Amino acid sequence: MKYLTTKIFGFVCLLTMTLCLSSCSASYVHLSYDAHHGAVRNAENGNEIAFIASTSAYRPATGIARFPDGGQPEYLFQKVSLYLLDAKTHHITELIDFSDLVALIGASKTNWKSKLIYQEPFVFYHVSPITSWALHAKWKKNSISSEQAQQLQNNEGKNV
Repeated sequence: MKYLTTKIFGFVCLLTMTLCLSSCSASYVHLSYDAHHGAVRNAENGNEIAFIASTSAYRPATGIARFPDGGQPEYLFQKVSLYLLDAKTHHITELIDFSDLVALIGASKTNWKSKLIYQEPFVFYHVSPITSWALHAKWKKNSISSEQAQQLQNNEGKNV
């Protein structure tokens, strides 16, 4: 009987420790909206502004997964796009979505290098990661992501 009680007690302790130390995500969602550096105003009329912005929704890490550096959040949604704001009407138009790049380098504005030029009716842009495409191709765990990064590196600086 004592043997059975010891086994049950050990199992309950193990189960409790597993539940307490397991990495989880919080139930509440954080929303993040960040404008990237380098917004440009239309030189002709000055009423329109082109800018790149990141949007994300995530749940922060909780439990033991938070330590020692805060842990990895669970991203529910990430998006980076080029927008055009009409300052008179306060209307925002999405010009292009960079979802293919978000899948490779994430949505944090610290990962992106961008340059915008606005000469009506055109908005010229160049976006790339802060680090080189070759490094991103090396970091990727599967061949599809590596091929995408290599293709983006080959097309950089070209009109595609």
